[in-house]
Amino acid sequence: MSGASFLVIPQWQGSGSSRAMRLIDGADAIRGDLPAARTHQVPVPAAAGESLGTGVNRFSSLVAVKDATEAELALLEPPVVAVGGDCGAELATVQHALAAHPPGSVAVVWFDAHGDLNDDVSSPSGAFHGMVLRALLGDRPDGLASSGPNRLDPAQLILAGTRAL
Repeated sequence: MSGASFLVIPQWQGSGSSRAMRLIDGADAIRGDLPAARTHQVPVPAAAGESLGTGVNRFSSLVAVKDATEAELALLEPPVVAVGGDCGAELATVQHALAAHPPGSVAVVWFDAHGDLNDDVSSPSGAFHGMVLRALLGDRPDGLASSGPNRLDPAQLILAGTRAL
């Protein structure tokens, strides 16, 4: 296959917004502008999901989307451009990129007004969209946090546009 593949991840469960399900519409709108033959979509549960005592809202759905994203990525040849819903949509894609390249060879530029460095204990809302970067750094929450070759080293991270940590 020549050219990039596109992976649409219409995840909304990590958002703390009351309008989170509108992220599905946004992902669908973007999908409509992508070449159909090279575009794939991660199945996202319709249900919100349960926290399962983790301190992370909708944890069960977030794990399901992470697993489904990993499965889709395993089928695609790079490069893959991922687009999607809330901030948690990039969890599995960044983990995949880190594991696929030699240690220290991937840099992540995190464009977000917030650091997304909360965890399941420090988060005031329990919404995963504020924990994604902490999970990529391998700290918390268990079940979503990176480990081994898919763990982001802080030296590989650049925060851009951040106004609140």
